Parts: sequence; structure tokens; C-alpha cells
Amino acid sequence: MKWNIKLQKDKRKRCQAFIKALEKLSSKYGVAIDSFGAPYVLENPQRITYEVDDDTESLESLWEGKEGYDSFANKNLAK
Repeated sequence: MKWNIKLQKDKRKRCQAFIKALEKLSSKYGVAIDSFGAPYVLENPQRITYEVDDDTESLESLWEGKEGYDSFANKNLAK
């Protein structure tokens, strides 16, 4: 899949800003999150919520349309 370069740059910029904000939030509350997959960087900002799975204790993000979202399209955005 070919990506629009301007959109890729916007997604990378938003991902980097999110990481900086997450570092501050993690430090403030003493909560660290490990992730082993590529982050989802959506086409546009929207409401995202999080739930902890009672069985696995994994943190899962939820948003409208996630079921059909291609996470592989986000590889290398955080670099």
C-alpha cells in the first residue's frame, strides 16, 4: 500500500508527540506500559479509551472502527 508522504509525516509527528506526553504521564503516575507491536496511529485524532483485560491483565485500546484497522500500515512510525 502506497502512503501519502504528507500523511505519513503527520502520523509520525503525532506519534512522537504522543510518546513525549506518555513519558510525562507515566512519570507523574508511576505507571509504565510495555508494547511489543507497532502503535496504531489513526488517520485523524478521535476518542480512544483503554481497558485492562481481567484474565491477561493486558491493556487494550478501543476506538470506533478498530476492528477493520490495518495495524501493519503503521510500522516504523515511531522511529
